[in-house]
Amino acid sequence: MNRWDETWHRLREWTNGQGPSERLAALLLDAEGYAGIDPSHPLGGRDAKKDAVAFKHGDRWTMAAYFPRGQQPFHPIRDKFVSDQTGVSANSAVGMAFVTNQELSLAERKQLEDAVDTPVDIFHLERVTTILDRPGMASVRHQFLGIDAPGAASSPTPRSFREVLDAMPVTRGAPDHWMLYDGMLLFRVGVTLVAPDPRHPAAANPRSMLKEASEEAAVVSAAWPANTSLLARRLDEGWESISAHIWGAGRIFDRVELLVEKPSAAVACDTRSSALVMDRTWATRIQDDAGGFAFHAAREAEIAAELLVALKLAGGLMADLGGLDGIDIAIQIAAAPSGRTLVSSERAVSGGRFGSPAGHLPKPVQADVDSHYSDTARVPLDDVLDPFRAAERLLGPWLATFRSDDLLRRLRPPG
Repeated sequence: MNRWDETWHRLREWTNGQGPSERLAALLLDAEGYAGIDPSHPLGGRDAKKDAVAFKHGDRWTMAAYFPRGQQPFHPIRDKFVSDQTGVSANSAVGMAFVTNQELSLAERKQLEDAVDTPVDIFHLERVTTILDRPGMASVRHQFLGIDAPGAASSPTPRSFREVLDAMPVTRGAPDHWMLYDGMLLFRVGVTLVAPDPRHPAAANPRSMLKEASEEAAVVSAAWPANTSLLARRLDEGWESISAHIWGAGRIFDRVELLVEKPSAAVACDTRSSALVMDRTWATRIQDDAGGFAFHAAREAEIAAELLVALKLAGGLMADLGGLDGIDIAIQIAAAPSGRTLVSSERAVSGGRFGSPAGHLPKPVQADVDSHYSDTARVPLDDVLDPFRAAERLLGPWLATFRSDDLLRRLRPPG
């Protein structure tokens, strides 16, 4: 029978070696809200003074894992910490997450922080133990420490990006399978539940539930400039029945010539499965005064705004559901035509955080970025009720491609 502090003992007497420790450390960062985690060489190889890179609040961080067997004297821990911290500047990062199975007193943690000149996030033995003993970390605890939760049912396997989106209803006007057209930027968010009974208790008459959730979603954008969120405007126009158990607000244009000329937004909810999808398009063929093509715009501020509204809507719809083990969220950002160079609208056009660029650039500043981005995550309901936490995890790596500031923090309402 396991001791009540079995996790602590097995971490302290770590015998699994370096590779598993780096993979465990990456999962611990994921559990604490880091995004875009990219391990170096857990199985051995030159790692350029980092075991992984990750993003925190849009900033690039390095990760270092130190898991010796048994408690070590403080001096070698400090030497390892200082040596690993040199990877911060070497990898153009702002700080380091140091993950270790070592006991560190408050005074020792302070000494480590004072020994370097960049931000650090120290995952010491007690903190690592607390994270791994969370109910949601049972599978990680079993994989790396061989500890089974007594009588616990196995957690459902997280669904892939494709599986989450395939489970979504179709918004009005949108094709079952999206085709991307020249001059269109598509942003899609899909939300499905991990629950024994996904049917919403208000499925028989969901109008009041949909209206209340829409009003909650509007709160997140209350302090933004007028008309920032087209999705919020469509929600305010009200929901209509699309088919049995499927309700929608807004509409996506079903003609190509309209898709590439006008922005559109739509949302659909299937009350049988409590699945939710939001589709948003922008016309990205920005023209100059003569009507000629100027540049593509990847409207990162507007995309972040629409994601926050969609997450707030999902939280409002799902807050009262019982037996909820988690929520699978997938996002897709795709620009057409594939492979073209995109330009951030905020970098390319001065003035204003939101809205279509008011002018053009004679010599556009171009940034080479991936024209397609997708990510999926399983998050607890609390993170959806506070959508900024989930947004950072899902959108942070994409935003970091364009920006060095913390856009999501600037979007958060004051107070």
